[in-house]
Amino acid sequence: MKRYFITGLLIWVPLAITAWVLSLIVGVADQSLLLLPEAYRPHNLLGFDLPGAGIVVTVVFILATGLLAANFIGQRLVNWWEKLLARIPVVNSIYNGVKQVSDTLLSPTGMAFRQPLLVQYPHQGSWTIAFLTGEPGGDVVNHLAGEHVSVYVPTTPNPTSGFFLMFPKDQVIELDMDVDEALKYIISMGVVAPPAHPRKPS
Repeated sequence: MKRYFITGLLIWVPLAITAWVLSLIVGVADQSLLLLPEAYRPHNLLGFDLPGAGIVVTVVFILATGLLAANFIGQRLVNWWEKLLARIPVVNSIYNGVKQVSDTLLSPTGMAFRQPLLVQYPHQGSWTIAFLTGEPGGDVVNHLAGEHVSVYVPTTPNPTSGFFLMFPKDQVIELDMDVDEALKYIISMGVVAPPAHPRKPS
C-alpha cells in the first residue's frame, strides 16, 4: 500500500503543481484585460469570461512596446521616462536595480545564466553546480590577481537564493549541460541527474 501511495503521489504532485502554476500565470496575465476599454473585453463581446485571453493581450502589449522603443521617437520617450523616474528617490533605486538585473539576464549577447559550471564550494574538495554571470568589474578588478569570472551558486531546493562569488577562471569547469538540466539537478537535490554526455576531447 505504501509503495502504491508513493507511486500515486509521484504522478499527481507534479501535475497538481503544474496546474497551480499555470492557473496563477493565467490569472495574473488576465489582469492585463483591464487595459482594454470595457466594451472590448471578452466578457462583453462573448458574453462569458475567456481564461487566458489576457496572455494574448500581454504578448501584444509587450511586442507593441518593443516595436515603439526600437525607433527614434520611442527611444526619446523611454529616455524621458527614465529621467522622470530618476527624480523620485525611492522609485529611482528600485527601478535602476531591477533594470540592471533584467538587462543582464535578458541580454541576447550576454552569458548570464547561459553556462552551468562546476566549482569547488564551500571548500576545496567539495563540488557544486554554479552559473556563469559575467566578469568582475569596477574597483574589484584592481584587487584580483589574474583572470576571474563572476559566478552565482544557487541553494537547494530553492535556486532563487544563493551566493555571488568570484573565482579564478582556471578553477571553474564548464559543463556540457543545459541550464534546464542543471536547474533540475539542483532543485531535486541531485536525485534527477541529467544524462551523461561523452567527454569532449581536450
